[in-house]
Amino acid sequence: MDYEKKSYAKWILAGEHSVLRGSPALVFPFKKYFIQFNYTKNSSELRIEVNSSQEAMELFFWGIVEKALHLVDKKRSDLTGCLKINSQIPIGGGLGSSSALCVALMSWFEHLGWLEENNIFSYSREIENIIHGESSGVDIVGAMSEKGHKFYKSGEMSELNISWQPNWYISDCGQKGATASCITKVKSILQKTPDIGEKIDRLMQSAVDLALESLSEKNKNLGINQLARAIDMASGAFSQWGLVHGSLKHHMHELTKNGAIAVKPTGSGGGGYVLSLWTNPPGPIICETLGLIQL
Repeated sequence: MDYEKKSYAKWILAGEHSVLRGSPALVFPFKKYFIQFNYTKNSSELRIEVNSSQEAMELFFWGIVEKALHLVDKKRSDLTGCLKINSQIPIGGGLGSSSALCVALMSWFEHLGWLEENNIFSYSREIENIIHGESSGVDIVGAMSEKGHKFYKSGEMSELNISWQPNWYISDCGQKGATASCITKVKSILQKTPDIGEKIDRLMQSAVDLALESLSEKNKNLGINQLARAIDMASGAFSQWGLVHGSLKHHMHELTKNGAIAVKPTGSGGGGYVLSLWTNPPGPIICETLGLIQL
């Protein structure tokens, strides 16, 4: 084995969508889910092996690889050897599967000597632009990082320092979300009713500010109350954008009914995974019933 590398799924505490217009977002790697590349070099035409549970990943891979090759001025015939792709990230769940693949691909190209390490972020974001129509880069940061970050679309970022450990969990609502259509819906609100759109963006930015304050709070009891309010504010922004409906809305209701003190979509909305905050860790029966995964 010549090369082995993981990139991660991500989850976002607050800042979704508004990050595209200059507001900060708080993003974390979700290490339970990942994409791993294992590469063995030889002179034969590139052979791809994908774990059977994610066969669609091979089509996804070839769908973006031509664009990636163009960025580094290479041809498909330049790819040789055997690449094994182990993808554990659910597609369409809002966990950044496309971003993780972009990062894995560009990290591999860096290993091949086709780009500098400091270009992995910018090249990954450029490919994700093609996939989603517009990329802030926040998902890319989550895929590349070991810890949480405050991130701006400009590329400015800083590592988060958390003074206490929240009881926060993530769970799948069972409904797929489409990032590109959610972005389009939010932009439509801004175009048709800019005053309303800007007000929602300010609400999301306030959620980010309060979440940051809560995580640095030395008093855990005060911190958890602030964090709950921040998550509620971010959830309110999703609702006002019209991105909470169907199974997503029902799942958020079930989480609250079973004891979660705050819930919100994490990702683009419209479906996918939900972040929940709890005063105390929920018991195993609740975790199993709601599909809760501790963060």
